[in-house]
Amino acid sequence: LLIGLTSSLLISYSHIIITVIFSFLSWFYNIWGKKQGLIGNSIVASSMSIPFIFGGIITGNISLLVWSISLIAFLSGMGREIIKTIADVEGDQIKGVKSISIQFGSRNAMLIACIFIVSSIIVSFIPVYFDLIQIYYVPLLLLTDLILLYSVFIISKNYSKSESLKVKKLILYAMLFGLITFLANSMIVW
Repeated sequence: LLIGLTSSLLISYSHIIITVIFSFLSWFYNIWGKKQGLIGNSIVASSMSIPFIFGGIITGNISLLVWSISLIAFLSGMGREIIKTIADVEGDQIKGVKSISIQFGSRNAMLIACIFIVSSIIVSFIPVYFDLIQIYYVPLLLLTDLILLYSVFIISKNYSKSESLKVKKLILYAMLFGLITFLANSMIVW
């Protein structure tokens, strides 16, 4: 934490503000947020998306592509976090966590997670529509979207603890693959 705050001092005021906000959110999450269901899920998903904006500020490139990637990371991260709550119901009940699965049931948590994941797939077409991604990376992006869509298909058929754990991991692989796709594209575009 101290290293992150000190490093941000060397970059810019914007980075200091982002670092302070996310340091506070990290502390808040550990103290109270992780037991608050959707609030905790939102903090984790925001932490997955802010590095793209942080990097965009460093490079001076806060473009539609950066915002799109950040939003995709947030939406797919939210979906993944909510799916985790399905797998963690027993432990969360013991710990007093107010997860979406506990508050509204695993089926409703699955539906909400699927909405977030499908939304991330829809948003992934913004860079394609606005010609922000090189055409030869579109198949890689589509493959990432297909993995996410397959995750939605699996979890909607069976949202048991074991399937939730599998889908959670599958979404993580899709997110990594998407990150590699956008990173490879950015090396050509920027």
